[in-house]
Amino acid sequence: MREDGMVCVTGHGVPSATIEGMEASATDFFGLPEATKRGFGTPDVYGPEGYTARGVESVARSNDQGKSKEAADVVESFTFASRTSCDRPALAGLDPLVCARAQTYWDEMIRVLDALHGITTLSFNLSRYFFEQFYRRANDASFVVRLAHYPAYNLTNGVLPYGRHTDYLTFTILRATQPGLQLEKRDGSFVDVLPVPDAFVVNAGDLTELWTNGVWRSAPHRVVPVPTDANPNVSAERCAIAFFTGPSEAAVITPILHPGDEPKFDGVAAGDWLRIKIGATTVVDDDTPDGGVLPVCDDDNAQRLSY
Repeated sequence: MREDGMVCVTGHGVPSATIEGMEASATDFFGLPEATKRGFGTPDVYGPEGYTARGVESVARSNDQGKSKEAADVVESFTFASRTSCDRPALAGLDPLVCARAQTYWDEMIRVLDALHGITTLSFNLSRYFFEQFYRRANDASFVVRLAHYPAYNLTNGVLPYGRHTDYLTFTILRATQPGLQLEKRDGSFVDVLPVPDAFVVNAGDLTELWTNGVWRSAPHRVVPVPTDANPNVSAERCAIAFFTGPSEAAVITPILHPGDEPKFDGVAAGDWLRIKIGATTVVDDDTPDGGVLPVCDDDNAQRLSY
């Protein structure tokens, strides 16, 4: 975490059936007709719940509050913003099996997060439950399960499936079985983060770097296209499941200091920081070429999504 801000976690105890069930639900959902997917959530805005269509999000804009006008990412997503998301009207009609799998996955991720917090408290000589006051108060901690689908597309203009960025809050717990994720090293070079069987990738976000006073790094990363074997001008399809974590919106995060330390950052309310970041990433149709949408590749040689 000090050098890269990203680690591979094995021995996590999450049942294979739980992971595979969530992966199967992602594959099934993103295989639905576009009109059906758009019936869940607010597809024209990068919103907090349900389906977000391709051409709506440009995550690289979060680096400078949208000033760069980076192109839209080649990704569609589905977000569960709470353990009971399926009880909300916007998600009425979603397959009950998907909802059940999401709740089970959510519970397992909370357990993994608790272990990560335990490791963090040991690393910084804090009380075992130091973080509880920031996550459990008011029951509004920022937890999200996000299913992301990167469709196959023609590699003609250099647009990335998901641009360079740091994650906004604390720990992200990522599951992916296809390559494409890259980590930016401190010297500015990028290295591939290849999938490891039965493992999660965990990276620190902006508030983790703030909380640790810069000791642990908020890891810049991106998703790059991986050409298919059959056609080097066509990207392979990719899917990933991310569990984003963060404290309650009202929680004010300040650096953890030990004797002799000087703070490197000012404090910030977690909710304010999240709104600034997300607000910068929504693409307005008239300020990106082709409305920000890249056509999905229908090439018969495109590598189809499979786990």
